[in-house]
Amino acid sequence: MLKQNKRGAELTLNVIVIAAIVLFVLVVLLLIFTGRIGGFQKETAKCETQGGVCTLGACPENARQVSTLVCDLNSDGDSKDGPGVDGVCCVSV
Repeated sequence: MLKQNKRGAELTLNVIVIAAIVLFVLVVLLLIFTGRIGGFQKETAKCETQGGVCTLGACPENARQVSTLVCDLNSDGDSKDGPGVDGVCCVSV
């Protein structure tokens, strides 16, 4: 009869699992450092994505202004024109 070396099989499986985890971590780090993950960050910073409404001027009484969320009311792709042009983000309270 042939004896199977179970210890050798377990060692190989452990090496494969560890290599897969290391590869996954390297891919995530690569995405972070090359800026590919920035698209996700931009999308989650949008006012509408977080349930807010962009408006020019002050927020209504039943809402509060959230300065960490961005608006782009003039739709120029740049939310750095200021609240007088891009508006402010108002979230219901």
